[in-house]
Amino acid sequence: MNPALVILVLCVLLAIGVAATAAEPPSDAAEWTIYVTNDNCPDYTWGLTEEQTRQAFADIVRGHLDEMNRTDRQPPENRDRYNMAVTQEALCFVERCPQRRDELIKRIKEGRVYVSPYLCNSLWGLAGTEQSLRLFYPARRLEREWGIAIDVAEHIEEPSLPWGTATILAGCGLRWLSNPFYGYDSTFGGLTCPPLFILEGPDGSRLRVVMDRWACGKSSYTQGAQVLRQPKSATADWLPHYRSLGAAYPLKAILASGTHGDISPSSGNQARGFAEQITSHNASPGPHPKIVNAALPMFCRAVDEAEDRAPFLPVLRGSFGHSWDLWPVCLAKYVADMREGERTFLAA
Repeated sequence: MNPALVILVLCVLLAIGVAATAAEPPSDAAEWTIYVTNDNCPDYTWGLTEEQTRQAFADIVRGHLDEMNRTDRQPPENRDRYNMAVTQEALCFVERCPQRRDELIKRIKEGRVYVSPYLCNSLWGLAGTEQSLRLFYPARRLEREWGIAIDVAEHIEEPSLPWGTATILAGCGLRWLSNPFYGYDSTFGGLTCPPLFILEGPDGSRLRVVMDRWACGKSSYTQGAQVLRQPKSATADWLPHYRSLGAAYPLKAILASGTHGDISPSSGNQARGFAEQITSHNASPGPHPKIVNAALPMFCRAVDEAEDRAPFLPVLRGSFGHSWDLWPVCLAKYVADMREGERTFLAA
């Protein structure tokens, strides 16, 4: 055969091989971990009476405590965990199930239950500084009475992040904030900030933040449920997105925040389904990311460890949008009266 023809054939075969290799998906899927955090969006009396709301809070905690007992002997990633997005969930559970109070405290200390310091979902930009601080009082009382520690905050659905939040949270001893939001009437669709960053307050206080526009835009505050409903999306959508961030996202860990969605009287019955979906996924054949039935601080620790090895978190300053906090501005007179009433009440 003509030597030139041989060389040409070899070059063609090599080119085909390179193209085929380039077309193959990355083979590191099994090296990734997706932290799915069970929680609900705990709007107080949204669509429910106060009695129904408090009972639903108690039922969802009870459902997950039952799942923890059932999954205790499973591999660590499959053991059920639950995230209380507001302190009210703990208070309502103890109110309705006082006989299980010690069990709840034990699970919190084990890291199987996370409690947010926020008493309830609240409007950040509308609240005064004193009001913002007082939201943490019930959680601080639980810290003293139960011997637990809270240094991670979660605030569901509020698509804004006023600059002073960093100063207030850091001053209260909180290191991390997770803000899974619902992009309704929001400017967040245009955000260009990375999913993980350090927010430096006006006074220089620093707060580590997970506020992921891509994940929230994909499935708001039920990201974990979306991954569990469509597990193939983990390798088809989620992993390619975070790989594409390059040096801005050097870790192979992803937070998929939320499973239950809005609190309802049936929320407590959903716990087993999410736990079984995670177990089934992890037992499935082929290379795929490991899904951890996670408490929010577990993901924060994974980021902390990556940051300690090679710092990558950018430091940002300023406010992030206004959104739902904007509507009271059209009622400025009444907002001013409310603030003046707050000052008068405190002075009294």
